Amino acid sequence: MILSFLFLLISSIQQHGSEAESSLSTKFQHTSMKEQNGVQNSQHEKVITVTGEGVVHSPEFPHTYPRNKVLVWRLVAADENMQIQLTFDERFGLEDPEDGICKYDFVEIEEPSEGNILGRWCGSQSAPGKQVSKGNQIRIRFKSDEYFPSEPGFCIQYSLLPRFR
Repeated sequence: MILSFLFLLISSIQQHGSEAESSLSTKFQHTSMKEQNGVQNSQHEKVITVTGEGVVHSPEFPHTYPRNKVLVWRLVAADENMQIQLTFDERFGLEDPEDGICKYDFVEIEEPSEGNILGRWCGSQSAPGKQVSKGNQIRIRFKSDEYFPSEPGFCIQYSLLPRFR
């Protein structure tokens, strides 16, 4: 009796173990993708050392982005004598503003050295123009609330420019 119970238990563990392993690897892959694209906690930021060109984008770009997200990226040029230039993809669309103010879903660019907000954009207006940091750093913040996610979100290409003093 005990032997047949142990056999059933071991068979069950082996069968469910492979399902759990598959589920676990999927979770790890999803976590890795999220970490590559930003940090969920608004008190933390994903620091990216910039040595050339790259891209940051809203989750699922160019499809509907998820609700209740706060992602922050701080781009830092490896060379202090360089500035960072941001170029928005023409496919831009976030939740519309209310009374002309981007309150709910938006992407915001900040100059960290001075704490100045260079701009905050939302809606389905044309893509924002190029943004250039004054120093060798720039911060990008994306926020979505719990209502009305939109598409396509945003995609920003970053590159380096020589800094003129």
